[in-house]
This record gives sequence, C-alpha cells and structure tokens, in this order.
Amino acid sequence: MDLSVGVLNLSVEVLDLSVGVLNLSVEVLNLSVEVLDLSVGVLNLSVEVLNLSVEVLDLSVGVLNLSVEVLDLSVGV
Repeated sequence: MDLSVGVLNLSVEVLDLSVGVLNLSVEVLNLSVEVLDLSVGVLNLSVEVLNLSVEVLDLSVGVLNLSVEVLDLSVGV
C-alpha cells in the first residue's frame, strides 16, 4: 500500500490604495478707487489682496500578505 497526498496552498493578496488630492485655490481681489477733485485734492485708495492656498493630501497604503501552506503526507506499507 502506497498512499501519497500532496497539498499546496498558495495565497497571495495585494492591496494597494493610493489617494492623491490636490486642492489649489487662488483668490485675487484688486480694488482700486481713484478720485480727483481739484478743489479738494487727490484721494487714491488702492487695496490689493492675494490669497494663495495650496493643500496636498497624499495617502498611500500598501499591504502584501503572502501565505504558503504545504502538506505532504506519504504512507508506504
């Protein structure tokens, strides 16, 4: 009697999650008011606002799960 049992269980799981978010916000406010009055003088009002906002979110998750199971049963009579 010769009984041979071979079992190979190979399991490979790969999870790769990559999330990239780029948020670019540019706001420009340019307010210019000029008033010329010869009897009063000169009024020059200038307001400039520059708002630059850059947000970067980069999330990267890598998971490698490698499982190898080998069962070798041999019976010889």
